[in-house]
Amino acid sequence: MNKAFFRRIWRIITAPAAAWKEITAETAENKPYLSAYFYPLLALVGLAAFLNPFIHSQEAFRVELGQGIQTFIRVFTAYFASYFLSSLVLDRLFVSWLGLTPGKIKAEKLCVYSLTPLLLVRFFTFLVKDFFFLYIFVVYTVYIVWEASGGLYEMPNRLRGRFAALTTLVIMLSPILIEFILIKLLPGLS
Repeated sequence: MNKAFFRRIWRIITAPAAAWKEITAETAENKPYLSAYFYPLLALVGLAAFLNPFIHSQEAFRVELGQGIQTFIRVFTAYFASYFLSSLVLDRLFVSWLGLTPGKIKAEKLCVYSLTPLLLVRFFTFLVKDFFFLYIFVVYTVYIVWEASGGLYEMPNRLRGRFAALTTLVIMLSPILIEFILIKLLPGLS
């Protein structure tokens, strides 16, 4: 992780319109949005999920270690898989449904950078449970997707609202759905 990583997080949160102009101008060689942004951010959230039982529980080390590993697996897998699920749904269904030309790279960029508020909220709430009020910040995803629809997809304003609402629902609900499926399939992860 370097300054560019934290600068990109800061730009997406504070100035999404300008950030999407930069993101749109980038080339997609070797998918730097994954290796330089999404994977490190996901690793930070996974680390916070692992440390969560050690910070907030007074159990034996062995119990805390088991809980940390379970939480890490559940959270890391849910967000990692939600990136793939969201980008697939956006590329296949919504873009063609709204009459736009599909683009796998565009859908992947949209999912990666739109997951930022969700991942940041999870990171901070894993470390400090009293920050539960930060979950209201997840709604900011709508604005990030709104700005992306104009910058990344260059769609007319009449479609932006529908696109932003549907995309935000997919991005916000896919980690929840995947985590629910994981818990049902592997009850030991709960």
